[in-house]
Amino acid sequence: SMLIVMPTMQSMGGGNYLRRMRKIVTEEAPWKDSPHGFLVFGDILPLVDAVDEVFTESPPIIAAVALVVIFLMSGAAFRSLLIPVRLLGTVVVTLVIVSGSIVFAYQYASGWTGESAGVYWFVGLCSVPLVIGLTIDYDVFLISRIYEFRHRGFTTEASILRGMAKQSTTITTAGIIMTIAFSSLMLADVTVLNQFGFILVTASLADTFVVRTMLVPALLGFFPETNWWPGKVPPPLKTHLVDVGGLDEEEEENGVSSGGGGLFDDDVFA
Repeated sequence: SMLIVMPTMQSMGGGNYLRRMRKIVTEEAPWKDSPHGFLVFGDILPLVDAVDEVFTESPPIIAAVALVVIFLMSGAAFRSLLIPVRLLGTVVVTLVIVSGSIVFAYQYASGWTGESAGVYWFVGLCSVPLVIGLTIDYDVFLISRIYEFRHRGFTTEASILRGMAKQSTTITTAGIIMTIAFSSLMLADVTVLNQFGFILVTASLADTFVVRTMLVPALLGFFPETNWWPGKVPPPLKTHLVDVGGLDEEEEENGVSSGGGGLFDDDVFA
């Protein structure tokens, strides 16, 4: 006799149902002492195996590549061992926000059933590198500006405020543009494209208005002068957070200090 069961692989629990059924037949086998046997077959099983293989091999590769790129590139750019760690923290926060948002939206709040319910299996996996790149991109823009002010002799706290003041408008504008561009995917009737759009829009908004504006400055504010270790930075002679003497950007770049710090020349680096 033959029993035909046709679960939908893309539906919630379809793959788990097939895995459980095959485990019962091949491993638990309560009929092993019987002369009869059972066999599970079908064209969906290879897809289940492929999904399992992808989720077994891909996450370690993605994590390893992301860690190497973040630590090597940002560490070399800022000559620091601590900046990459703090960048990694911002990436993790963004991924947590995005993951929680899409699971809540498509698995619980949408009310969809059948094939449309839940998150499609490769959406999350494929979007992780995109979210990491998006997060690192914005954060490096801000930290680069902070790093520039720190090398002019400002304290880290003053550099953070000045960097945010100089760079925030550009980053916010870029984030809004990216959000509008990605939002077009959310208008698609195809569930996969819709979910990709949701992930990218959420990542852009979270990184533009939460991570970059609050988390990055807060992390840099802990033990501020140790951020640049083991690299060399000039002594923090400029402690004023804002220009109080009417200095413009050109005078500031020429090394004139408005807070009583004197000239900012090569002697400061000695």
